[in-house]
Amino acid sequence: MAAEFVRLLGLAGKIKINKVPSDFFKAEYFAPRPESERLVNLKLDCRGLNVMRHWKAALEDYSAVFSAELLRLDPLSRRAAKVPV
Repeated sequence: MAAEFVRLLGLAGKIKINKVPSDFFKAEYFAPRPESERLVNLKLDCRGLNVMRHWKAALEDYSAVFSAELLRLDPLSRRAAKVPV
């Protein structure tokens, strides 16, 4: 997800992402974590109410909002980071 977000912001060549396992953060974020963090909405599925969009579509929309907010807070950041509008 992080790689996709960086790509959507147009920063793929400027930011390096290092993959780490979930236990990498266990000291700082000590809540128990399942083996798989993929969430399934079984009860919503059973009722035909699971209308969540694909995560990539939602992330694309969020990245547009994030970029706009970044520009609003720091208009020079677009030039420095070449963030798409």
